[in-house]
Amino acid sequence: MTGVSTVDRRPVRPARLTRFSRSAGATRVLALVAALLCSVGFFAVPAFAEDAGTGGGSSQRVIENVHTDAVSAFVDDGQLVLDSRADVDGELGKRFDARAVLFHLSDAGRTAVPDNPQFGFLGVPGDALWLAPQVQNPAVIWPGFSTEHLSLRDVAEGQRLDVRLLGAQGPGRVEIYMLGSDGVERIFSSAEQLPAWQIGVPQHTHMNWAFTQPGVYTLEFEMAGHIGAERQAARGVFTFVVGEIGAPAEPEPVQPEPGEPGGSEEEPASGGEGGDQGGPSGPQTGPVPPAPPTDPPPSATPVSPPQECRPAVTLENGHIDAFAVSAGGGMAVLQLLEDVTGYRVLREAEDVLLRVTEQARASIPGLPGGPAGYVLPLSQNSSLIWPGWDTNRTAASGFSDVVINITAVSGPGPVYLYTSQGAFGGWRPILTHGGYTLPGAIHEPAPAHTHAQWVFSERGVYVLTAHAVARDPATGASLTTAAHTYVFQVGDVPLGDVFCGLSAHGAEASALVGAAVQRAGEEGAAAEEATAEPIPVSVPARGRANGGDASRADAAEQVGLVEAALGGGRHSIAVAGIIGGGALALAGIAAGTNWLLRRDSGTGDLRASE
Repeated sequence: MTGVSTVDRRPVRPARLTRFSRSAGATRVLALVAALLCSVGFFAVPAFAEDAGTGGGSSQRVIENVHTDAVSAFVDDGQLVLDSRADVDGELGKRFDARAVLFHLSDAGRTAVPDNPQFGFLGVPGDALWLAPQVQNPAVIWPGFSTEHLSLRDVAEGQRLDVRLLGAQGPGRVEIYMLGSDGVERIFSSAEQLPAWQIGVPQHTHMNWAFTQPGVYTLEFEMAGHIGAERQAARGVFTFVVGEIGAPAEPEPVQPEPGEPGGSEEEPASGGEGGDQGGPSGPQTGPVPPAPPTDPPPSATPVSPPQECRPAVTLENGHIDAFAVSAGGGMAVLQLLEDVTGYRVLREAEDVLLRVTEQARASIPGLPGGPAGYVLPLSQNSSLIWPGWDTNRTAASGFSDVVINITAVSGPGPVYLYTSQGAFGGWRPILTHGGYTLPGAIHEPAPAHTHAQWVFSERGVYVLTAHAVARDPATGASLTTAAHTYVFQVGDVPLGDVFCGLSAHGAEASALVGAAVQRAGEEGAAAEEATAEPIPVSVPARGRANGGDASRADAAEQVGLVEAALGGGRHSIAVAGIIGGGALALAGIAAGTNWLLRRDSGTGDLRASE
């Protein structure tokens, strides 16, 4: 690619394959991998550098059933790099080298192609399909794309990057598409070349990832754009394992993390609804409980000085978790988390004005809140705020069954909140009362990071009052946060005096809970490190952006070796890792299993346009 700067940034180095108890599936995966190692005598997976952004250590990880920005952009030493992030180990957006991560989509994601011509690109109606949906389902992995990291924002804020799927390898086709108010939009396909998709900086987007067969897939993505004064491109190979994983003869015991989903796809992990009664039932289907006092237990906190009728911070675009619930040290707090002024910045809600600009005005006939309104869509529009909620910071405390209660709404018209019916269209309520309008309650039975579609019916200033109840499913005990006030300025209207007398509160409780969450995360990471079983491995060098053939050859070898080690079975799939270097001894077994698509006309191939 003429005029595109690229480098190989990391040396070959030893790494470790780490067993961990994230979930039963992951334990079975690694146990089976260990058995393969004993029979083969060696195993090669890539390592990732121990730099400030990688989360420390060199460990191969299986990521499943959590939020992950699988394809994430960073800038290391002035160079654009693609890696991965996941909400694990009590950390939101923990960084991993893409070559050291395996994304597992289990059979909980198995569905069928609908009888709807809009989805004809997925196959014949009724055909099996494995789907990681655009809207989070805690029973399966939730992969996305991100350009939010500060290292990228520092040199490319406001830029747009072109994203392409350069190559795909696996037993079936891959289709990645989005659903929105305007219908279905295909973004990436292994069957045909589609135009580059653009992502803003910063931006965070989830899509529907569809796989037509179970098996091991490697996907090569590229992001390209101006980084500082020069145009750069970065490529990364990402490995997905689709379908159930064959259990070993003697499975290891599993110790789920607090709040880990333990039931089926249809049942919440807690076995009951969250609530503020301390018992097995709560407000999911009943009336919303009244707001508690604004002073959080166990002690009152100092009230900050008046804000002189002005918010401390105004946010009018970017990723925001308006309702960020944390628990630790016997307390729970409700805050606002934003990636606009920095990365994972926690604020008190009363310090922030959430501004919905005129760009949000849209026609939405047939949708709740229609035929027109101010729409903050389910998928991020980088020109608008993207408010959601996050309860991941409750996981380590055990108080992980959370109900967010929006108890009061004032404004010139109704406010609607709802989500997608699924990967095949339609809309459904997300509020526990079964309707589309606020007030209402949001129930997250296990740690989650969720976005939904907001519709404000009229221009004006809206004020929402909310608090959260975090319940421990094991004991039935509950923690209630203080009530907080959220202000939305919708359209070009005066703000008025809404912030006069409105003061932030709860800073002391927030600091105590934040420290407890951080300690729990550090202790969990240390415990995992102490129980890790290291296996020496070797690492192939990263491919240059102008050397895609080599990286695709490595990907082809990887899939062949993993499938060959399983005896070619379609449904008994072991996650063996990104294999290279010393694994050449197994390459002969891989004959006939490689399925590499290149984008050449007339052949169905996927190849980068040079």
